[in-house]
Amino acid sequence: MQQNIVFQSRMIATLDRGGHDVKAAKMFLRRLDAKQAKHDADRERLFKELANRF
Repeated sequence: MQQNIVFQSRMIATLDRGGHDVKAAKMFLRRLDAKQAKHDADRERLFKELANRF
């Protein structure tokens, strides 16, 4: 997903330089960022739970 976020950021920058409306694209990118952050937090929590079991 991180590669997708980087790609989207670059595309938004390209579109913005071209004078295009990027509001919807930025909103989509914020959603991707939020999902990635949640995924990372969940992964870390699960790793800690597993570590505490052993």
